[in-house]
Amino acid sequence: MVSYDHQIPPGGLGKITLKVKIHQGHFTKAVRVKTNDPNLPHFVLRLKGEIIPFIKVSSPRIRLQGFCSDTLSKTVKLEALDGSIFNISKVESTLPEFKWSVNPQKDSKNYQFKFQIKSNVPKPVRDKITIFTDHPHKKSLVIYVYAYFRPRVKLKPKRVYWKDFKQEALQRTVYLVIKKPDENIQIKKLIYPEKLFKVSWEKINAKQAYKIKVVPIINQFPSGSFNYRLKVITDPPLPYPLEVTLSGIAKP
Repeated sequence: MVSYDHQIPPGGLGKITLKVKIHQGHFTKAVRVKTNDPNLPHFVLRLKGEIIPFIKVSSPRIRLQGFCSDTLSKTVKLEALDGSIFNISKVESTLPEFKWSVNPQKDSKNYQFKFQIKSNVPKPVRDKITIFTDHPHKKSLVIYVYAYFRPRVKLKPKRVYWKDFKQEALQRTVYLVIKKPDENIQIKKLIYPEKLFKVSWEKINAKQAYKIKVVPIINQFPSGSFNYRLKVITDPPLPYPLEVTLSGIAKP
């Protein structure tokens, strides 16, 4: 944030104030100043320094990645740089299945703060952890967390399309790919409109994958656009759905 004197009288002094909001660590900021002085139409002010916090957080921003249904964890060091003894009163976060613990070190001047999160469905997660303390000068600390829970099993593509039954190959291929190497997943059942499609599958031996072949029964389709679902049921079952959209246009 910048504030400044808009007008400076001849021979007078003006003030430019640059405020930075940095929690900890080194920083460099620059401000370009434009004036109506023909001898100095513009110049750059640079501000460089280091913020030494009352409580240092070893990792204020954290990125985690893993498979869904796995537990992701991280340990962060909290260190009172002013030598104050402090206690952690509570911790708040809306991260999925969030759990935390602390291990005080060196007479409660330092802590090992450990947290873990978990999600049964594949998704990105972005949130913060707020740690409340009784430190006289630092009542709360914030840790920003970004995590990505990858799918254990994935369908590719998620949509197949037929533009014209008469002018193109009818078969479409969908791959079920097992992303987690030690996962023992098998196809148990496929749910789809059986009067309209013929569907078969086979295991690809060289890869942890299945090939699903989908062929429309063209004489069963009424003319016009269509949109159906093919659902894959696995053994063991997954906590999230596996579906492929079957869509297109059936011309008379």
